[in-house]
Amino acid sequence: PVLDFAWALCDIVEHVDRDPAGSRAARPQRAELDFTESTDRLLFERRFGWVDIEAEWLPADEPPLSFSHAELRREARDFLHDLLADLTDLHEDLADNPAVWSLQARFPRLPSA
Repeated sequence: PVLDFAWALCDIVEHVDRDPAGSRAARPQRAELDFTESTDRLLFERRFGWVDIEAEWLPADEPPLSFSHAELRREARDFLHDLLADLTDLHEDLADNPAVWSLQARFPRLPSA
């Protein structure tokens, strides 16, 4: 489940970056992450260079978390790579799995700002 979450988060960060105007895009770009073990969802909305994240289970008057898109992208990829490193430490054969290689190549680590 944690690997699925990390992978989905990286996918979502890319999904909300599809507008050709990039950080200048005024039109909201939305995505959602639903959890397989419940009906709860995280809602993502990007406007300009910022992404707001709301959790459906929180009260409606709770303000969303807000991150710069570039920071969210970097942190999501770091989380994925750190998780994969931990998993391959526990299960060495996993490091030889082409699906892991593809995932690492699709979402490479980004340099720190």
